[in-house]
Amino acid sequence: CNGDEVCVEGSCLSPMDGRDCDDADSCSVDACSESAGACENTPYEDFLVNPMHCGTGSNDCVVCPEPPAGSNQVATCVDGACALACAEGFGNADGDLSNGCECMATSEDDPPDALFIDADCDGIDGEVEVGVFVAPPSLGGNDANPGTQARPVATIARGIEIARDASGRRRAEVYVAAGRYDESVVLVDGVSLYGGYLAASGWQRGASFLSEIRGGSTAVSGTGLTQDTEMQLFTILAANATGSGQSSYGVRVHNSTGLLSLSLNTITAGDGAGGSPGSNGSAGNPGGDGAQGHAGCDGCSGNSCVGTLCDGGSSSCAGGGDGGRGGYSSSSGDGGSPGTRGSATGSGGTAGRGGNAAGVCFDSSEAGGEGGPGGDGASGSNGAAPGSAIGTAAAGLYVPTNGLGGTAGTDGGG
Repeated sequence: CNGDEVCVEGSCLSPMDGRDCDDADSCSVDACSESAGACENTPYEDFLVNPMHCGTGSNDCVVCPEPPAGSNQVATCVDGACALACAEGFGNADGDLSNGCECMATSEDDPPDALFIDADCDGIDGEVEVGVFVAPPSLGGNDANPGTQARPVATIARGIEIARDASGRRRAEVYVAAGRYDESVVLVDGVSLYGGYLAASGWQRGASFLSEIRGGSTAVSGTGLTQDTEMQLFTILAANATGSGQSSYGVRVHNSTGLLSLSLNTITAGDGAGGSPGSNGSAGNPGGDGAQGHAGCDGCSGNSCVGTLCDGGSSSCAGGGDGGRGGYSSSSGDGGSPGTRGSATGSGGTAGRGGNAAGVCFDSSEAGGEGGPGGDGASGSNGAAPGSAIGTAAAGLYVPTNGLGGTAGTDGGG
């Protein structure tokens, strides 16, 4: 080693003083080289991560202690400090290393599923390193955030944008926390959406945690999808349609050849808008003639007589009957009273005209005039809905069937 020492099992030993190559630095490896005849003290290069000599490199390296038996953990070194980690094949689903690693991983891939299984034991149904996280502003969501589990974005649209543009991810997935999102969602090719997460409790997932989308008259839409895309565990509500004959769509996808999977969703479309008014019905046939008026009343004698009023006839649909005939008098008879109102909604005929005076008391006066036309009958009822008839699809839109015709209007009367 140095001329007098001998190298025994990696140490230079002096027969006289027992000297070896230990330099008293725990962060270096000590050895002797017979060929060089000298000690070699080489600093460890992995002291920040190796649990067998974990430290900062300042003579503070230690062998990290073994974890408790049965905890499914191993000793590890993180930035020069001893720590515990889950053994291979196990995960810490509850995030608490003090109680061990209780989750046995069954797969490295863990797309969200209907049974909410955390297959890779990273603490969520899904993959923390894959998903873009969305939460309402009240739970920390902000579209200026990067969309991580700790710093989610606030809108589904922003989550889709980040997932679409991200590179290096195995899959493009957006994880949406329970809450209400007032936005219309536009699906993007290959970007899947998963709801039902509880952001306030470590992003647990379950069917009772409602991620609600309240959009316009088309709440969710997609065009030109060519890759597999999934939408799972959302409540989707579309607004009522506006504009004559327009429809409301919960989810509307067209011109797409990829597989779109919709599962565990509740989808409710709003009301469609009313159709254009139908044309008016044709005019009804004219009513029949009114009945003949009653006979005139007796006239009174002399030039000073006052005529007695007589009723005209009545009619159920057309003009009123003629006024009564004038009585016998030397002066003109008074006019008959108006015709009685018809049984429908038309007005009665006009009063008959009084008879002319006769030169002699016993001459007859002429008949009163005809009553005027009756009023219009009541309108018929509105047209009825088409019932359960199914419409057609044209140019990517739903075209409903026409409504049924309205009923006929009622007869006029006079």
